[in-house]
Amino acid sequence: MNFFLITENKKFSTKDLENLASCEVTELFFEGYVLYFNSKDKFLKDRVLIKEADVIIFVNGIILNKDSFSDVNESWSDTCLRLYKKEGQKFIESLNGSFNGFIYTFRDKMLYVFNDQIGSKPIYYNKEVLLISTRISLMYDLMHLGYTTPTLSVESAYCLLSYGFMLDTLTLSNEVKKLSPGSLYNAVTSRCSTYFTLDNTPDESITKADAVSIVDHNFKRAIRRQFNKDIEYGFEHLVGLSGGLDSRMTSMVAHELGYTDQINFTFSQNYYLDETIAKDISKDLKHEWVFKSLDNGLFLKKLDEITDVSGGAVLYYGLAHGESLYRLLNFSRAGVVHTGQLGDVVIGTFYNDNKFDVLYKPGDGALSRTLASKVSLTIFDKKYQNQEIFNFYNRGFSGANSGLATIQGYSETLSPFYQPEMLTAALKIPPTIRFGHSLYKDWIISKHKAAARYKWEKTGQSLNAKTFNVNGKAFTLKQILGIASRKLLKVDFNDVGSKNHMNPFQYWYNTNNTLKLFINNYYLINIDRVEDLELKNDVIDLFYKGSVLNKLQVISLLSAIKRFFNR
Repeated sequence: MNFFLITENKKFSTKDLENLASCEVTELFFEGYVLYFNSKDKFLKDRVLIKEADVIIFVNGIILNKDSFSDVNESWSDTCLRLYKKEGQKFIESLNGSFNGFIYTFRDKMLYVFNDQIGSKPIYYNKEVLLISTRISLMYDLMHLGYTTPTLSVESAYCLLSYGFMLDTLTLSNEVKKLSPGSLYNAVTSRCSTYFTLDNTPDESITKADAVSIVDHNFKRAIRRQFNKDIEYGFEHLVGLSGGLDSRMTSMVAHELGYTDQINFTFSQNYYLDETIAKDISKDLKHEWVFKSLDNGLFLKKLDEITDVSGGAVLYYGLAHGESLYRLLNFSRAGVVHTGQLGDVVIGTFYNDNKFDVLYKPGDGALSRTLASKVSLTIFDKKYQNQEIFNFYNRGFSGANSGLATIQGYSETLSPFYQPEMLTAALKIPPTIRFGHSLYKDWIISKHKAAARYKWEKTGQSLNAKTFNVNGKAFTLKQILGIASRKLLKVDFNDVGSKNHMNPFQYWYNTNNTLKLFINNYYLINIDRVEDLELKNDVIDLFYKGSVLNKLQVISLLSAIKRFFNR
C-alpha cells in the first residue's frame, strides 16, 4: 500500500499511526520533520530513499522507464541521486509511472512534495499546519488527534452532490487541499508549481493514417513498459476485462505482444454484456478468468468502509463495486493491476459534443445538474485551456481515477492510455479525427482485427456497425431506435430500472428490500448531522425527489460527515 506522511517531530506516536494507516510504519527524522512510510511494499526495488549530507530524496510507487536512465551496474537509488545532482528537482519531470514523493534540501531548508503527471497517487496537505499525506482519511484522523477539528466545506459538499467528485484541488475539508497533478508543493512557502500540463493544441498536419500509427506506436510502447514491470518482479499479469474497448485493447494487445500469461477479472450484473463479452475474449485467448457477480447490489452496503478509503472525495459506489472483488483475490502472485482507464477519452475526445475548443462552463461533467449551480468555478486554483482539458483534470483525474484508491490498497495499477507519452501524443491529434470513436474504431480494425470480432458493450453491436450523427454525437441505428422508444413510447429496456444495464441501481433498489432499507435507514439516521441549514434542505430534497443515484450521492456525503466531521 502506497503511504507516507510528513509532519512535525514527535507529534504522533508510531503506534497510533500504524493503527490508523493499517500498516507497519518506518520513521525518518530530519531537521524538525518526521517521515512515516509503509515499511513493506510490493515493488520495493522501485522505491528510493536517499539521505545525503545535502539532500533527502524519497520516491514511492513504480517507475516504468528506469532502464532509460540507469548505467550498467548502477542501482536505481544511485541513478536518482546522479540525476538530482545534474538537474536538481527537475529530474522528476522525466519519470514515467505511478509515483509520488518529496525532496528536502539541507542548504536552503526547502521541502518539495510531488506527484506524477496525472496525480494517480494523490497527495493532500494542510497549509495552516505541517501535515502532508497520501491518505486523506488519515489527515482527518490526525487533525482530530493533534490539531484543530476539520470543518466541512459546504461548496465541496455541493461538488459531491452534483459532480460526484471534488473539482480541482478541493477536498471536503476547508483545511485540506489536494495537490494538482504534475505539481510540486513547497511546504515551507506553501506555494505550488506545475511541471507537467496537458495540452490539446492540435497538430493539423496529422492525417487519419498518421493518427492510427501514432496511437498504435505509443500504445504498444506503454503496454511493454507496464507488463515488463510484472516480469521484473516475477509476478503474473492481472488484467481487468469488460465489454468495452479500453480494457479489451489492454488485454488483447498485450497478448499479441507475447504477454499471454494473464489473469483476467470482471465484475458486473450476471449475463450483462460486460460478463458475456469478457468471458468470450478470455476463453478465446486461453487466459484465466475470474468473474464477480454484482447481482442484487450487495456491494452498496459497504458505504462506511469505502468512505474510509476515499475520504468522501468521490461517490462511494464507483469504488465499491471493484472493492467487492479485490478483497476476495489473492494478490501474492499478481503484479500490476492493468486496466484500460480513460482510453475512451484519450483515443476519443473529452468534449461534450463536436463543438471543439470551447471553454468549460458551470455544470460541465456534472453527474446531476440539480445543485450544480451552487458550485462556483472561481474556486479553481488554475485556469484550464478548454473544455476537454477541464474534463481531463476533473472528470478524469479527480473523478474516474479516484477508483484507483481501492486497487492501490492491494497493488499498483496502470493504464497504457494515461501514460504521459501516450496522452501527449494522442491529444495532438485533431479532435475532428478523434471524435465519435472514429479513430478508435479505425485503429482497432486496421491494426488489431481480432479485437473487432467481439461486440462492443456501448452499442451491443460490432465495431463495423454504421453510425449516424445526432446533435453532434455518433449513434448506431440500434441506439437511435432505443432513444426513440424512450422518448416516444416511454419504454426503455436498458435503463437503470432494468437488469440490462451496466449499473442497474434502480433495479437493485426495487428488487432488493434489504438494500432499500439500508439506503433509507442510513439517510434517516444521519441526516441531522448536516449542520448548514441550506445544505440540509437541499440534501433532503435531493434524497426524496431524486433518483436512486441521487440517494447514493446523498448517503455518500452523509457517510463522510459522520466519519470525519460530525462524529
